[in-house]
Amino acid sequence: MFAQATQQARAVMDTPALQPIGGMQALMMRPTEVELVRECFRWLFNDDDGDLKKRQGRVEMFADQVNGRFRRCLPRMAKFTQTAGSAALYLSLLEPEDNYFFVPAEAKAWAAYFGYDEDFGTGAAFNLTQYYAMCDDLLNELPKYDELTRLHTHLARLHELLDAGKDAGRRLDFTLQECFREINTCGNKIPDVQLSRMVVDFKNELEKCREQVQNLE
Repeated sequence: MFAQATQQARAVMDTPALQPIGGMQALMMRPTEVELVRECFRWLFNDDDGDLKKRQGRVEMFADQVNGRFRRCLPRMAKFTQTAGSAALYLSLLEPEDNYFFVPAEAKAWAAYFGYDEDFGTGAAFNLTQYYAMCDDLLNELPKYDELTRLHTHLARLHELLDAGKDAGRRLDFTLQECFREINTCGNKIPDVQLSRMVVDFKNELEKCREQVQNLE
């Protein structure tokens, strides 16, 4: 299950400039590195009884150990560099109930949306404790943002209609319109350029969905 989740996360995490997941896969293709990489993951996934300072130390040590292997085996592939943030991602894939998914640009965009001023860093300067504190605060604040609550409800309704597998063209179209309304409200409140782009992408995808749904009617 972890391998499948990692492969799915690659589409979100890996970019042309930085490919932490692709790097781990490339390293695992080398027979001499397999056991060492597995040992790094075993150490990363050790239980810490919720001690985030210990967890911070483990993600930093994981990145240091794996990057040492990259310098030895793939010295010209700087794009494979692991960071504390990418190590934290692996934790969230294995134990999502105890860890938060970390994508730097999106995390900063959400912080801007909610007006969160504390800096949790990124790359080698990623502060896991501060980032988790922000995520906890955002979850507590989320119910106050009605547009996000309604959007979540509409998206859940879309899943229900699609799973039903019956003639639901008009109901799907109506629900997509409601999603568009709520994401538009979100866009009007956003001070962050990156998150504004995400809203535009979201609306474009909703329009594509509406075009397909209208063909079902």
